Parts: sequence; C-alpha cells; structure tokens
Amino acid sequence: MEDITERKRSEEALRESEERFRLAAQAAKMYAYEWDVPTDKVMRSEEYVNVLDYNYQEKELTRQQILATIHPDDRALFIGSVDQLTPQNSTSQNSYRVLDPDGPVVWLEKSARAFFDEQGKLLRMIGIVANITERKRAEQAQRESEDKLRLLLDSTLVRPFMGLISNTDARSATSPASALWDMSALTKCSARICMI
Repeated sequence: MEDITERKRSEEALRESEERFRLAAQAAKMYAYEWDVPTDKVMRSEEYVNVLDYNYQEKELTRQQILATIHPDDRALFIGSVDQLTPQNSTSQNSYRVLDPDGPVVWLEKSARAFFDEQGKLLRMIGIVANITERKRAEQAQRESEDKLRLLLDSTLVRPFMGLISNTDARSATSPASALWDMSALTKCSARICMI
C-alpha cells in the first residue's frame, strides 16, 4: 500500500513540476528542445507554437529543416555555434533570425548544453529557445532614436558652440554631437560660455 501511495505522490509532483515549467515557458515565450544527433531529430516542447508565432512546422524536425528556416545571414553563426562545442566547452548561446512565412522575421535566442560520448563525439543537445523579437525591436528603436538625436544636435544646437571647444577637443570628437556627449568637453565648453 505504501509503495502505491509514494508512487502517486511522485507522479503528482512530476505533473506539478511539468505544469510550472509549461506556464513559465509560456509566460517567457520559450520552448525546450532536444536534438538527437545520430538520428538528426529535433523534438520541441509544445510551447514552440507560441514562441514562433506561427505553426506551419511539425513538433519534430530534422536539423536541416530547421536550418532552412533560419535567415541566410545567420546560418553560418547557427552552424558555427554547434561546431565549436567540445566536451570541455559544452554550452552555447546565440541569437538568430528565423523567416516567418506570413510576416516579418522572428528573433530567437538559443541556450543549449551538448552531451558527448567517451571519444568526444556529439550525441545530443538539450536547450531552450526564447523569442526575443520585442527586445530586438526595442534595441533598434533606441538606436534609431539616438541617431535622430545626434543628427538633430549636429545640425542645430551644437554648431554655434563648437568654436568654443578647443582645437584639441574638436579633433578628438568624431562629430559635434559626440563632443556634447563627452562630459569633459561639455564642462570646458560651459566654463567658457560662463566667462563670456
């Protein structure tokens, strides 16, 4: 009687643990995967549909099928991240884009651990993949905003004050806006303005 009770407790604890992982993966837009290298089969957890925002792919694929979905500019990095793994360096993390057949590219970040046999031959990889598209869009928007600000500063606010910065300061600045970003140059400039 005790053996059955203990087994039921263990099964319930496992179900609860799997449910917690599933909910956390959904919230974080992540999925788990396992790649069996000898058979070239990649099994993904069910959350992959939510992570990729499209569901035309099967849950089980080959690595070659996955490579076909990766943006051409990112394929070498994706392949290289696996080729560089060794028994001594068995973890990898990289970001790459996959082509969405119905829309824009989807940015993914893969973190994985490789497992090798006694001869150092790669047997399998287990990892997690996260959708980082929103983060990449936010980074791009920030870069564009900073570029617009630099352009605005270069074309309007900074030019009248550039003569107040010494020749040494002006030579070290790559643009008028970069002189403003340099606090030492800004301090010298404001000190000279105060003296006028």
